[in-house]
Amino acid sequence: KKVDEFSNFLNELESKLKEKEVVLEDEFNELMEDETLEPLEFKNAIKCNKEKKENLEEEIFKNIEIFKTIINELFASTDKSLIILDNGKMAVRINDENLELHYLSSGEKQILFILLSVLLKDDAPYILLMDEPEISLHVAWQTSLLNNIQKLNANVQVIVVTHNPLIVLGRKAEEISTLIHNSREMKTLRKNILSESYDVSTLLLTYFELESLVDEKMQEKIKSFTSLKLQEETLNPEEIKTLNEVEKYLADTPASNFIYNRQYLQFLKWLQNNKQINITKSSTLNEGEMSKLLDEYADLF
Repeated sequence: KKVDEFSNFLNELESKLKEKEVVLEDEFNELMEDETLEPLEFKNAIKCNKEKKENLEEEIFKNIEIFKTIINELFASTDKSLIILDNGKMAVRINDENLELHYLSSGEKQILFILLSVLLKDDAPYILLMDEPEISLHVAWQTSLLNNIQKLNANVQVIVVTHNPLIVLGRKAEEISTLIHNSREMKTLRKNILSESYDVSTLLLTYFELESLVDEKMQEKIKSFTSLKLQEETLNPEEIKTLNEVEKYLADTPASNFIYNRQYLQFLKWLQNNKQINITKSSTLNEGEMSKLLDEYADLF
């Protein structure tokens, strides 16, 4: 259906171009009837009229060219390209052969459908609702999706239901709001956080409120290490053996940059000894207790 709409959209642009060209031609003919024109003015008028026609066509079909450029950049890795046939229909070019769009993969069809939907609005302000647009999309396409939508229509308001942080990478603080819905109302929560300076892991913790970036087994290993390390001077032989085993296990994982951070461990020991905080149970603190604890040391971070 969207492909058929594209043909109609193309016809509308062609009609718009002809109407504006008629206006330009009338203005030009009226100018040419001016018998007071000097030869140089006459020559400049012809040149100016030609440039106006060229600029007019470029402006009217600007978004079509942006659309084709975006799609072809995305399809480049598979040696495909999108072409518009003389009859206004779209086709995909593979190995010097024009094929119908159903030869595209599910992800290619998905990105084509999304961007085509935006193109057909022709810069008009509107709300675009998307439910898990990341489905079938290559991860690189997920990170560039919102940018590509904005290239086609800067007036679009996008509302996305997603489980994927890649979709919101690179956004300014004012661009991201979280919709919270309950049985009585729906409200908008804005955290004023720049996702353009964040990586995926930070987004998972901040916006998706993931408690940890590692699995349960790793979480238990880290808790065990922290607990034993903070009591290292008083451990019995069996506990020392356990500590060494856990430390060896973690040393071959990304957690190694944390277990060898002496300043971090010294700070944990200081909190435990001077603030009577059981570090190994810090995950049980509620949000208010954690905020109070962090606020106390806010100037240090």
